[in-house]
Amino acid sequence: MTTPDLLQRAAEATAPDPEVWAWMQSALQSALRGKPLIAALGLDGRALIDARLAARNTTLRQAFALIDGPSKTARIDALAKAARRFEAHRWAQWRGMDNPPPTATRLQSLLFSARQFHPLPGARQLHNLLAD
Repeated sequence: MTTPDLLQRAAEATAPDPEVWAWMQSALQSALRGKPLIAALGLDGRALIDARLAARNTTLRQAFALIDGPSKTARIDALAKAARRFEAHRWAQWRGMDNPPPTATRLQSLLFSARQFHPLPGARQLHNLLAD
């Protein structure tokens, strides 16, 4: 299992996961021996970026599931438009918050979470991400 996969499982866990716990315990022991925690977790360099992108993309897939439309392409285009609107209007107001405001729609909340992980992709990247 890769570090980004373990990190994603740890973030989504609702119950203790033995494999994730072993990874975290090993990292904490290394950190106590003087290794920087980020390096001990295996998140230095590209691994951290990969983990953030994976989390963003998982959240965008959840957002995509909320979009209705006559075709998959139309739904992707609608999500791209919603993401552009979110970046232009909501993100500027909400970027300093830990969570979206309670008045946010489910789609806005998911876009907020995705944006916290990594900048939102443009239409072409969304098509590549969601076309499979």
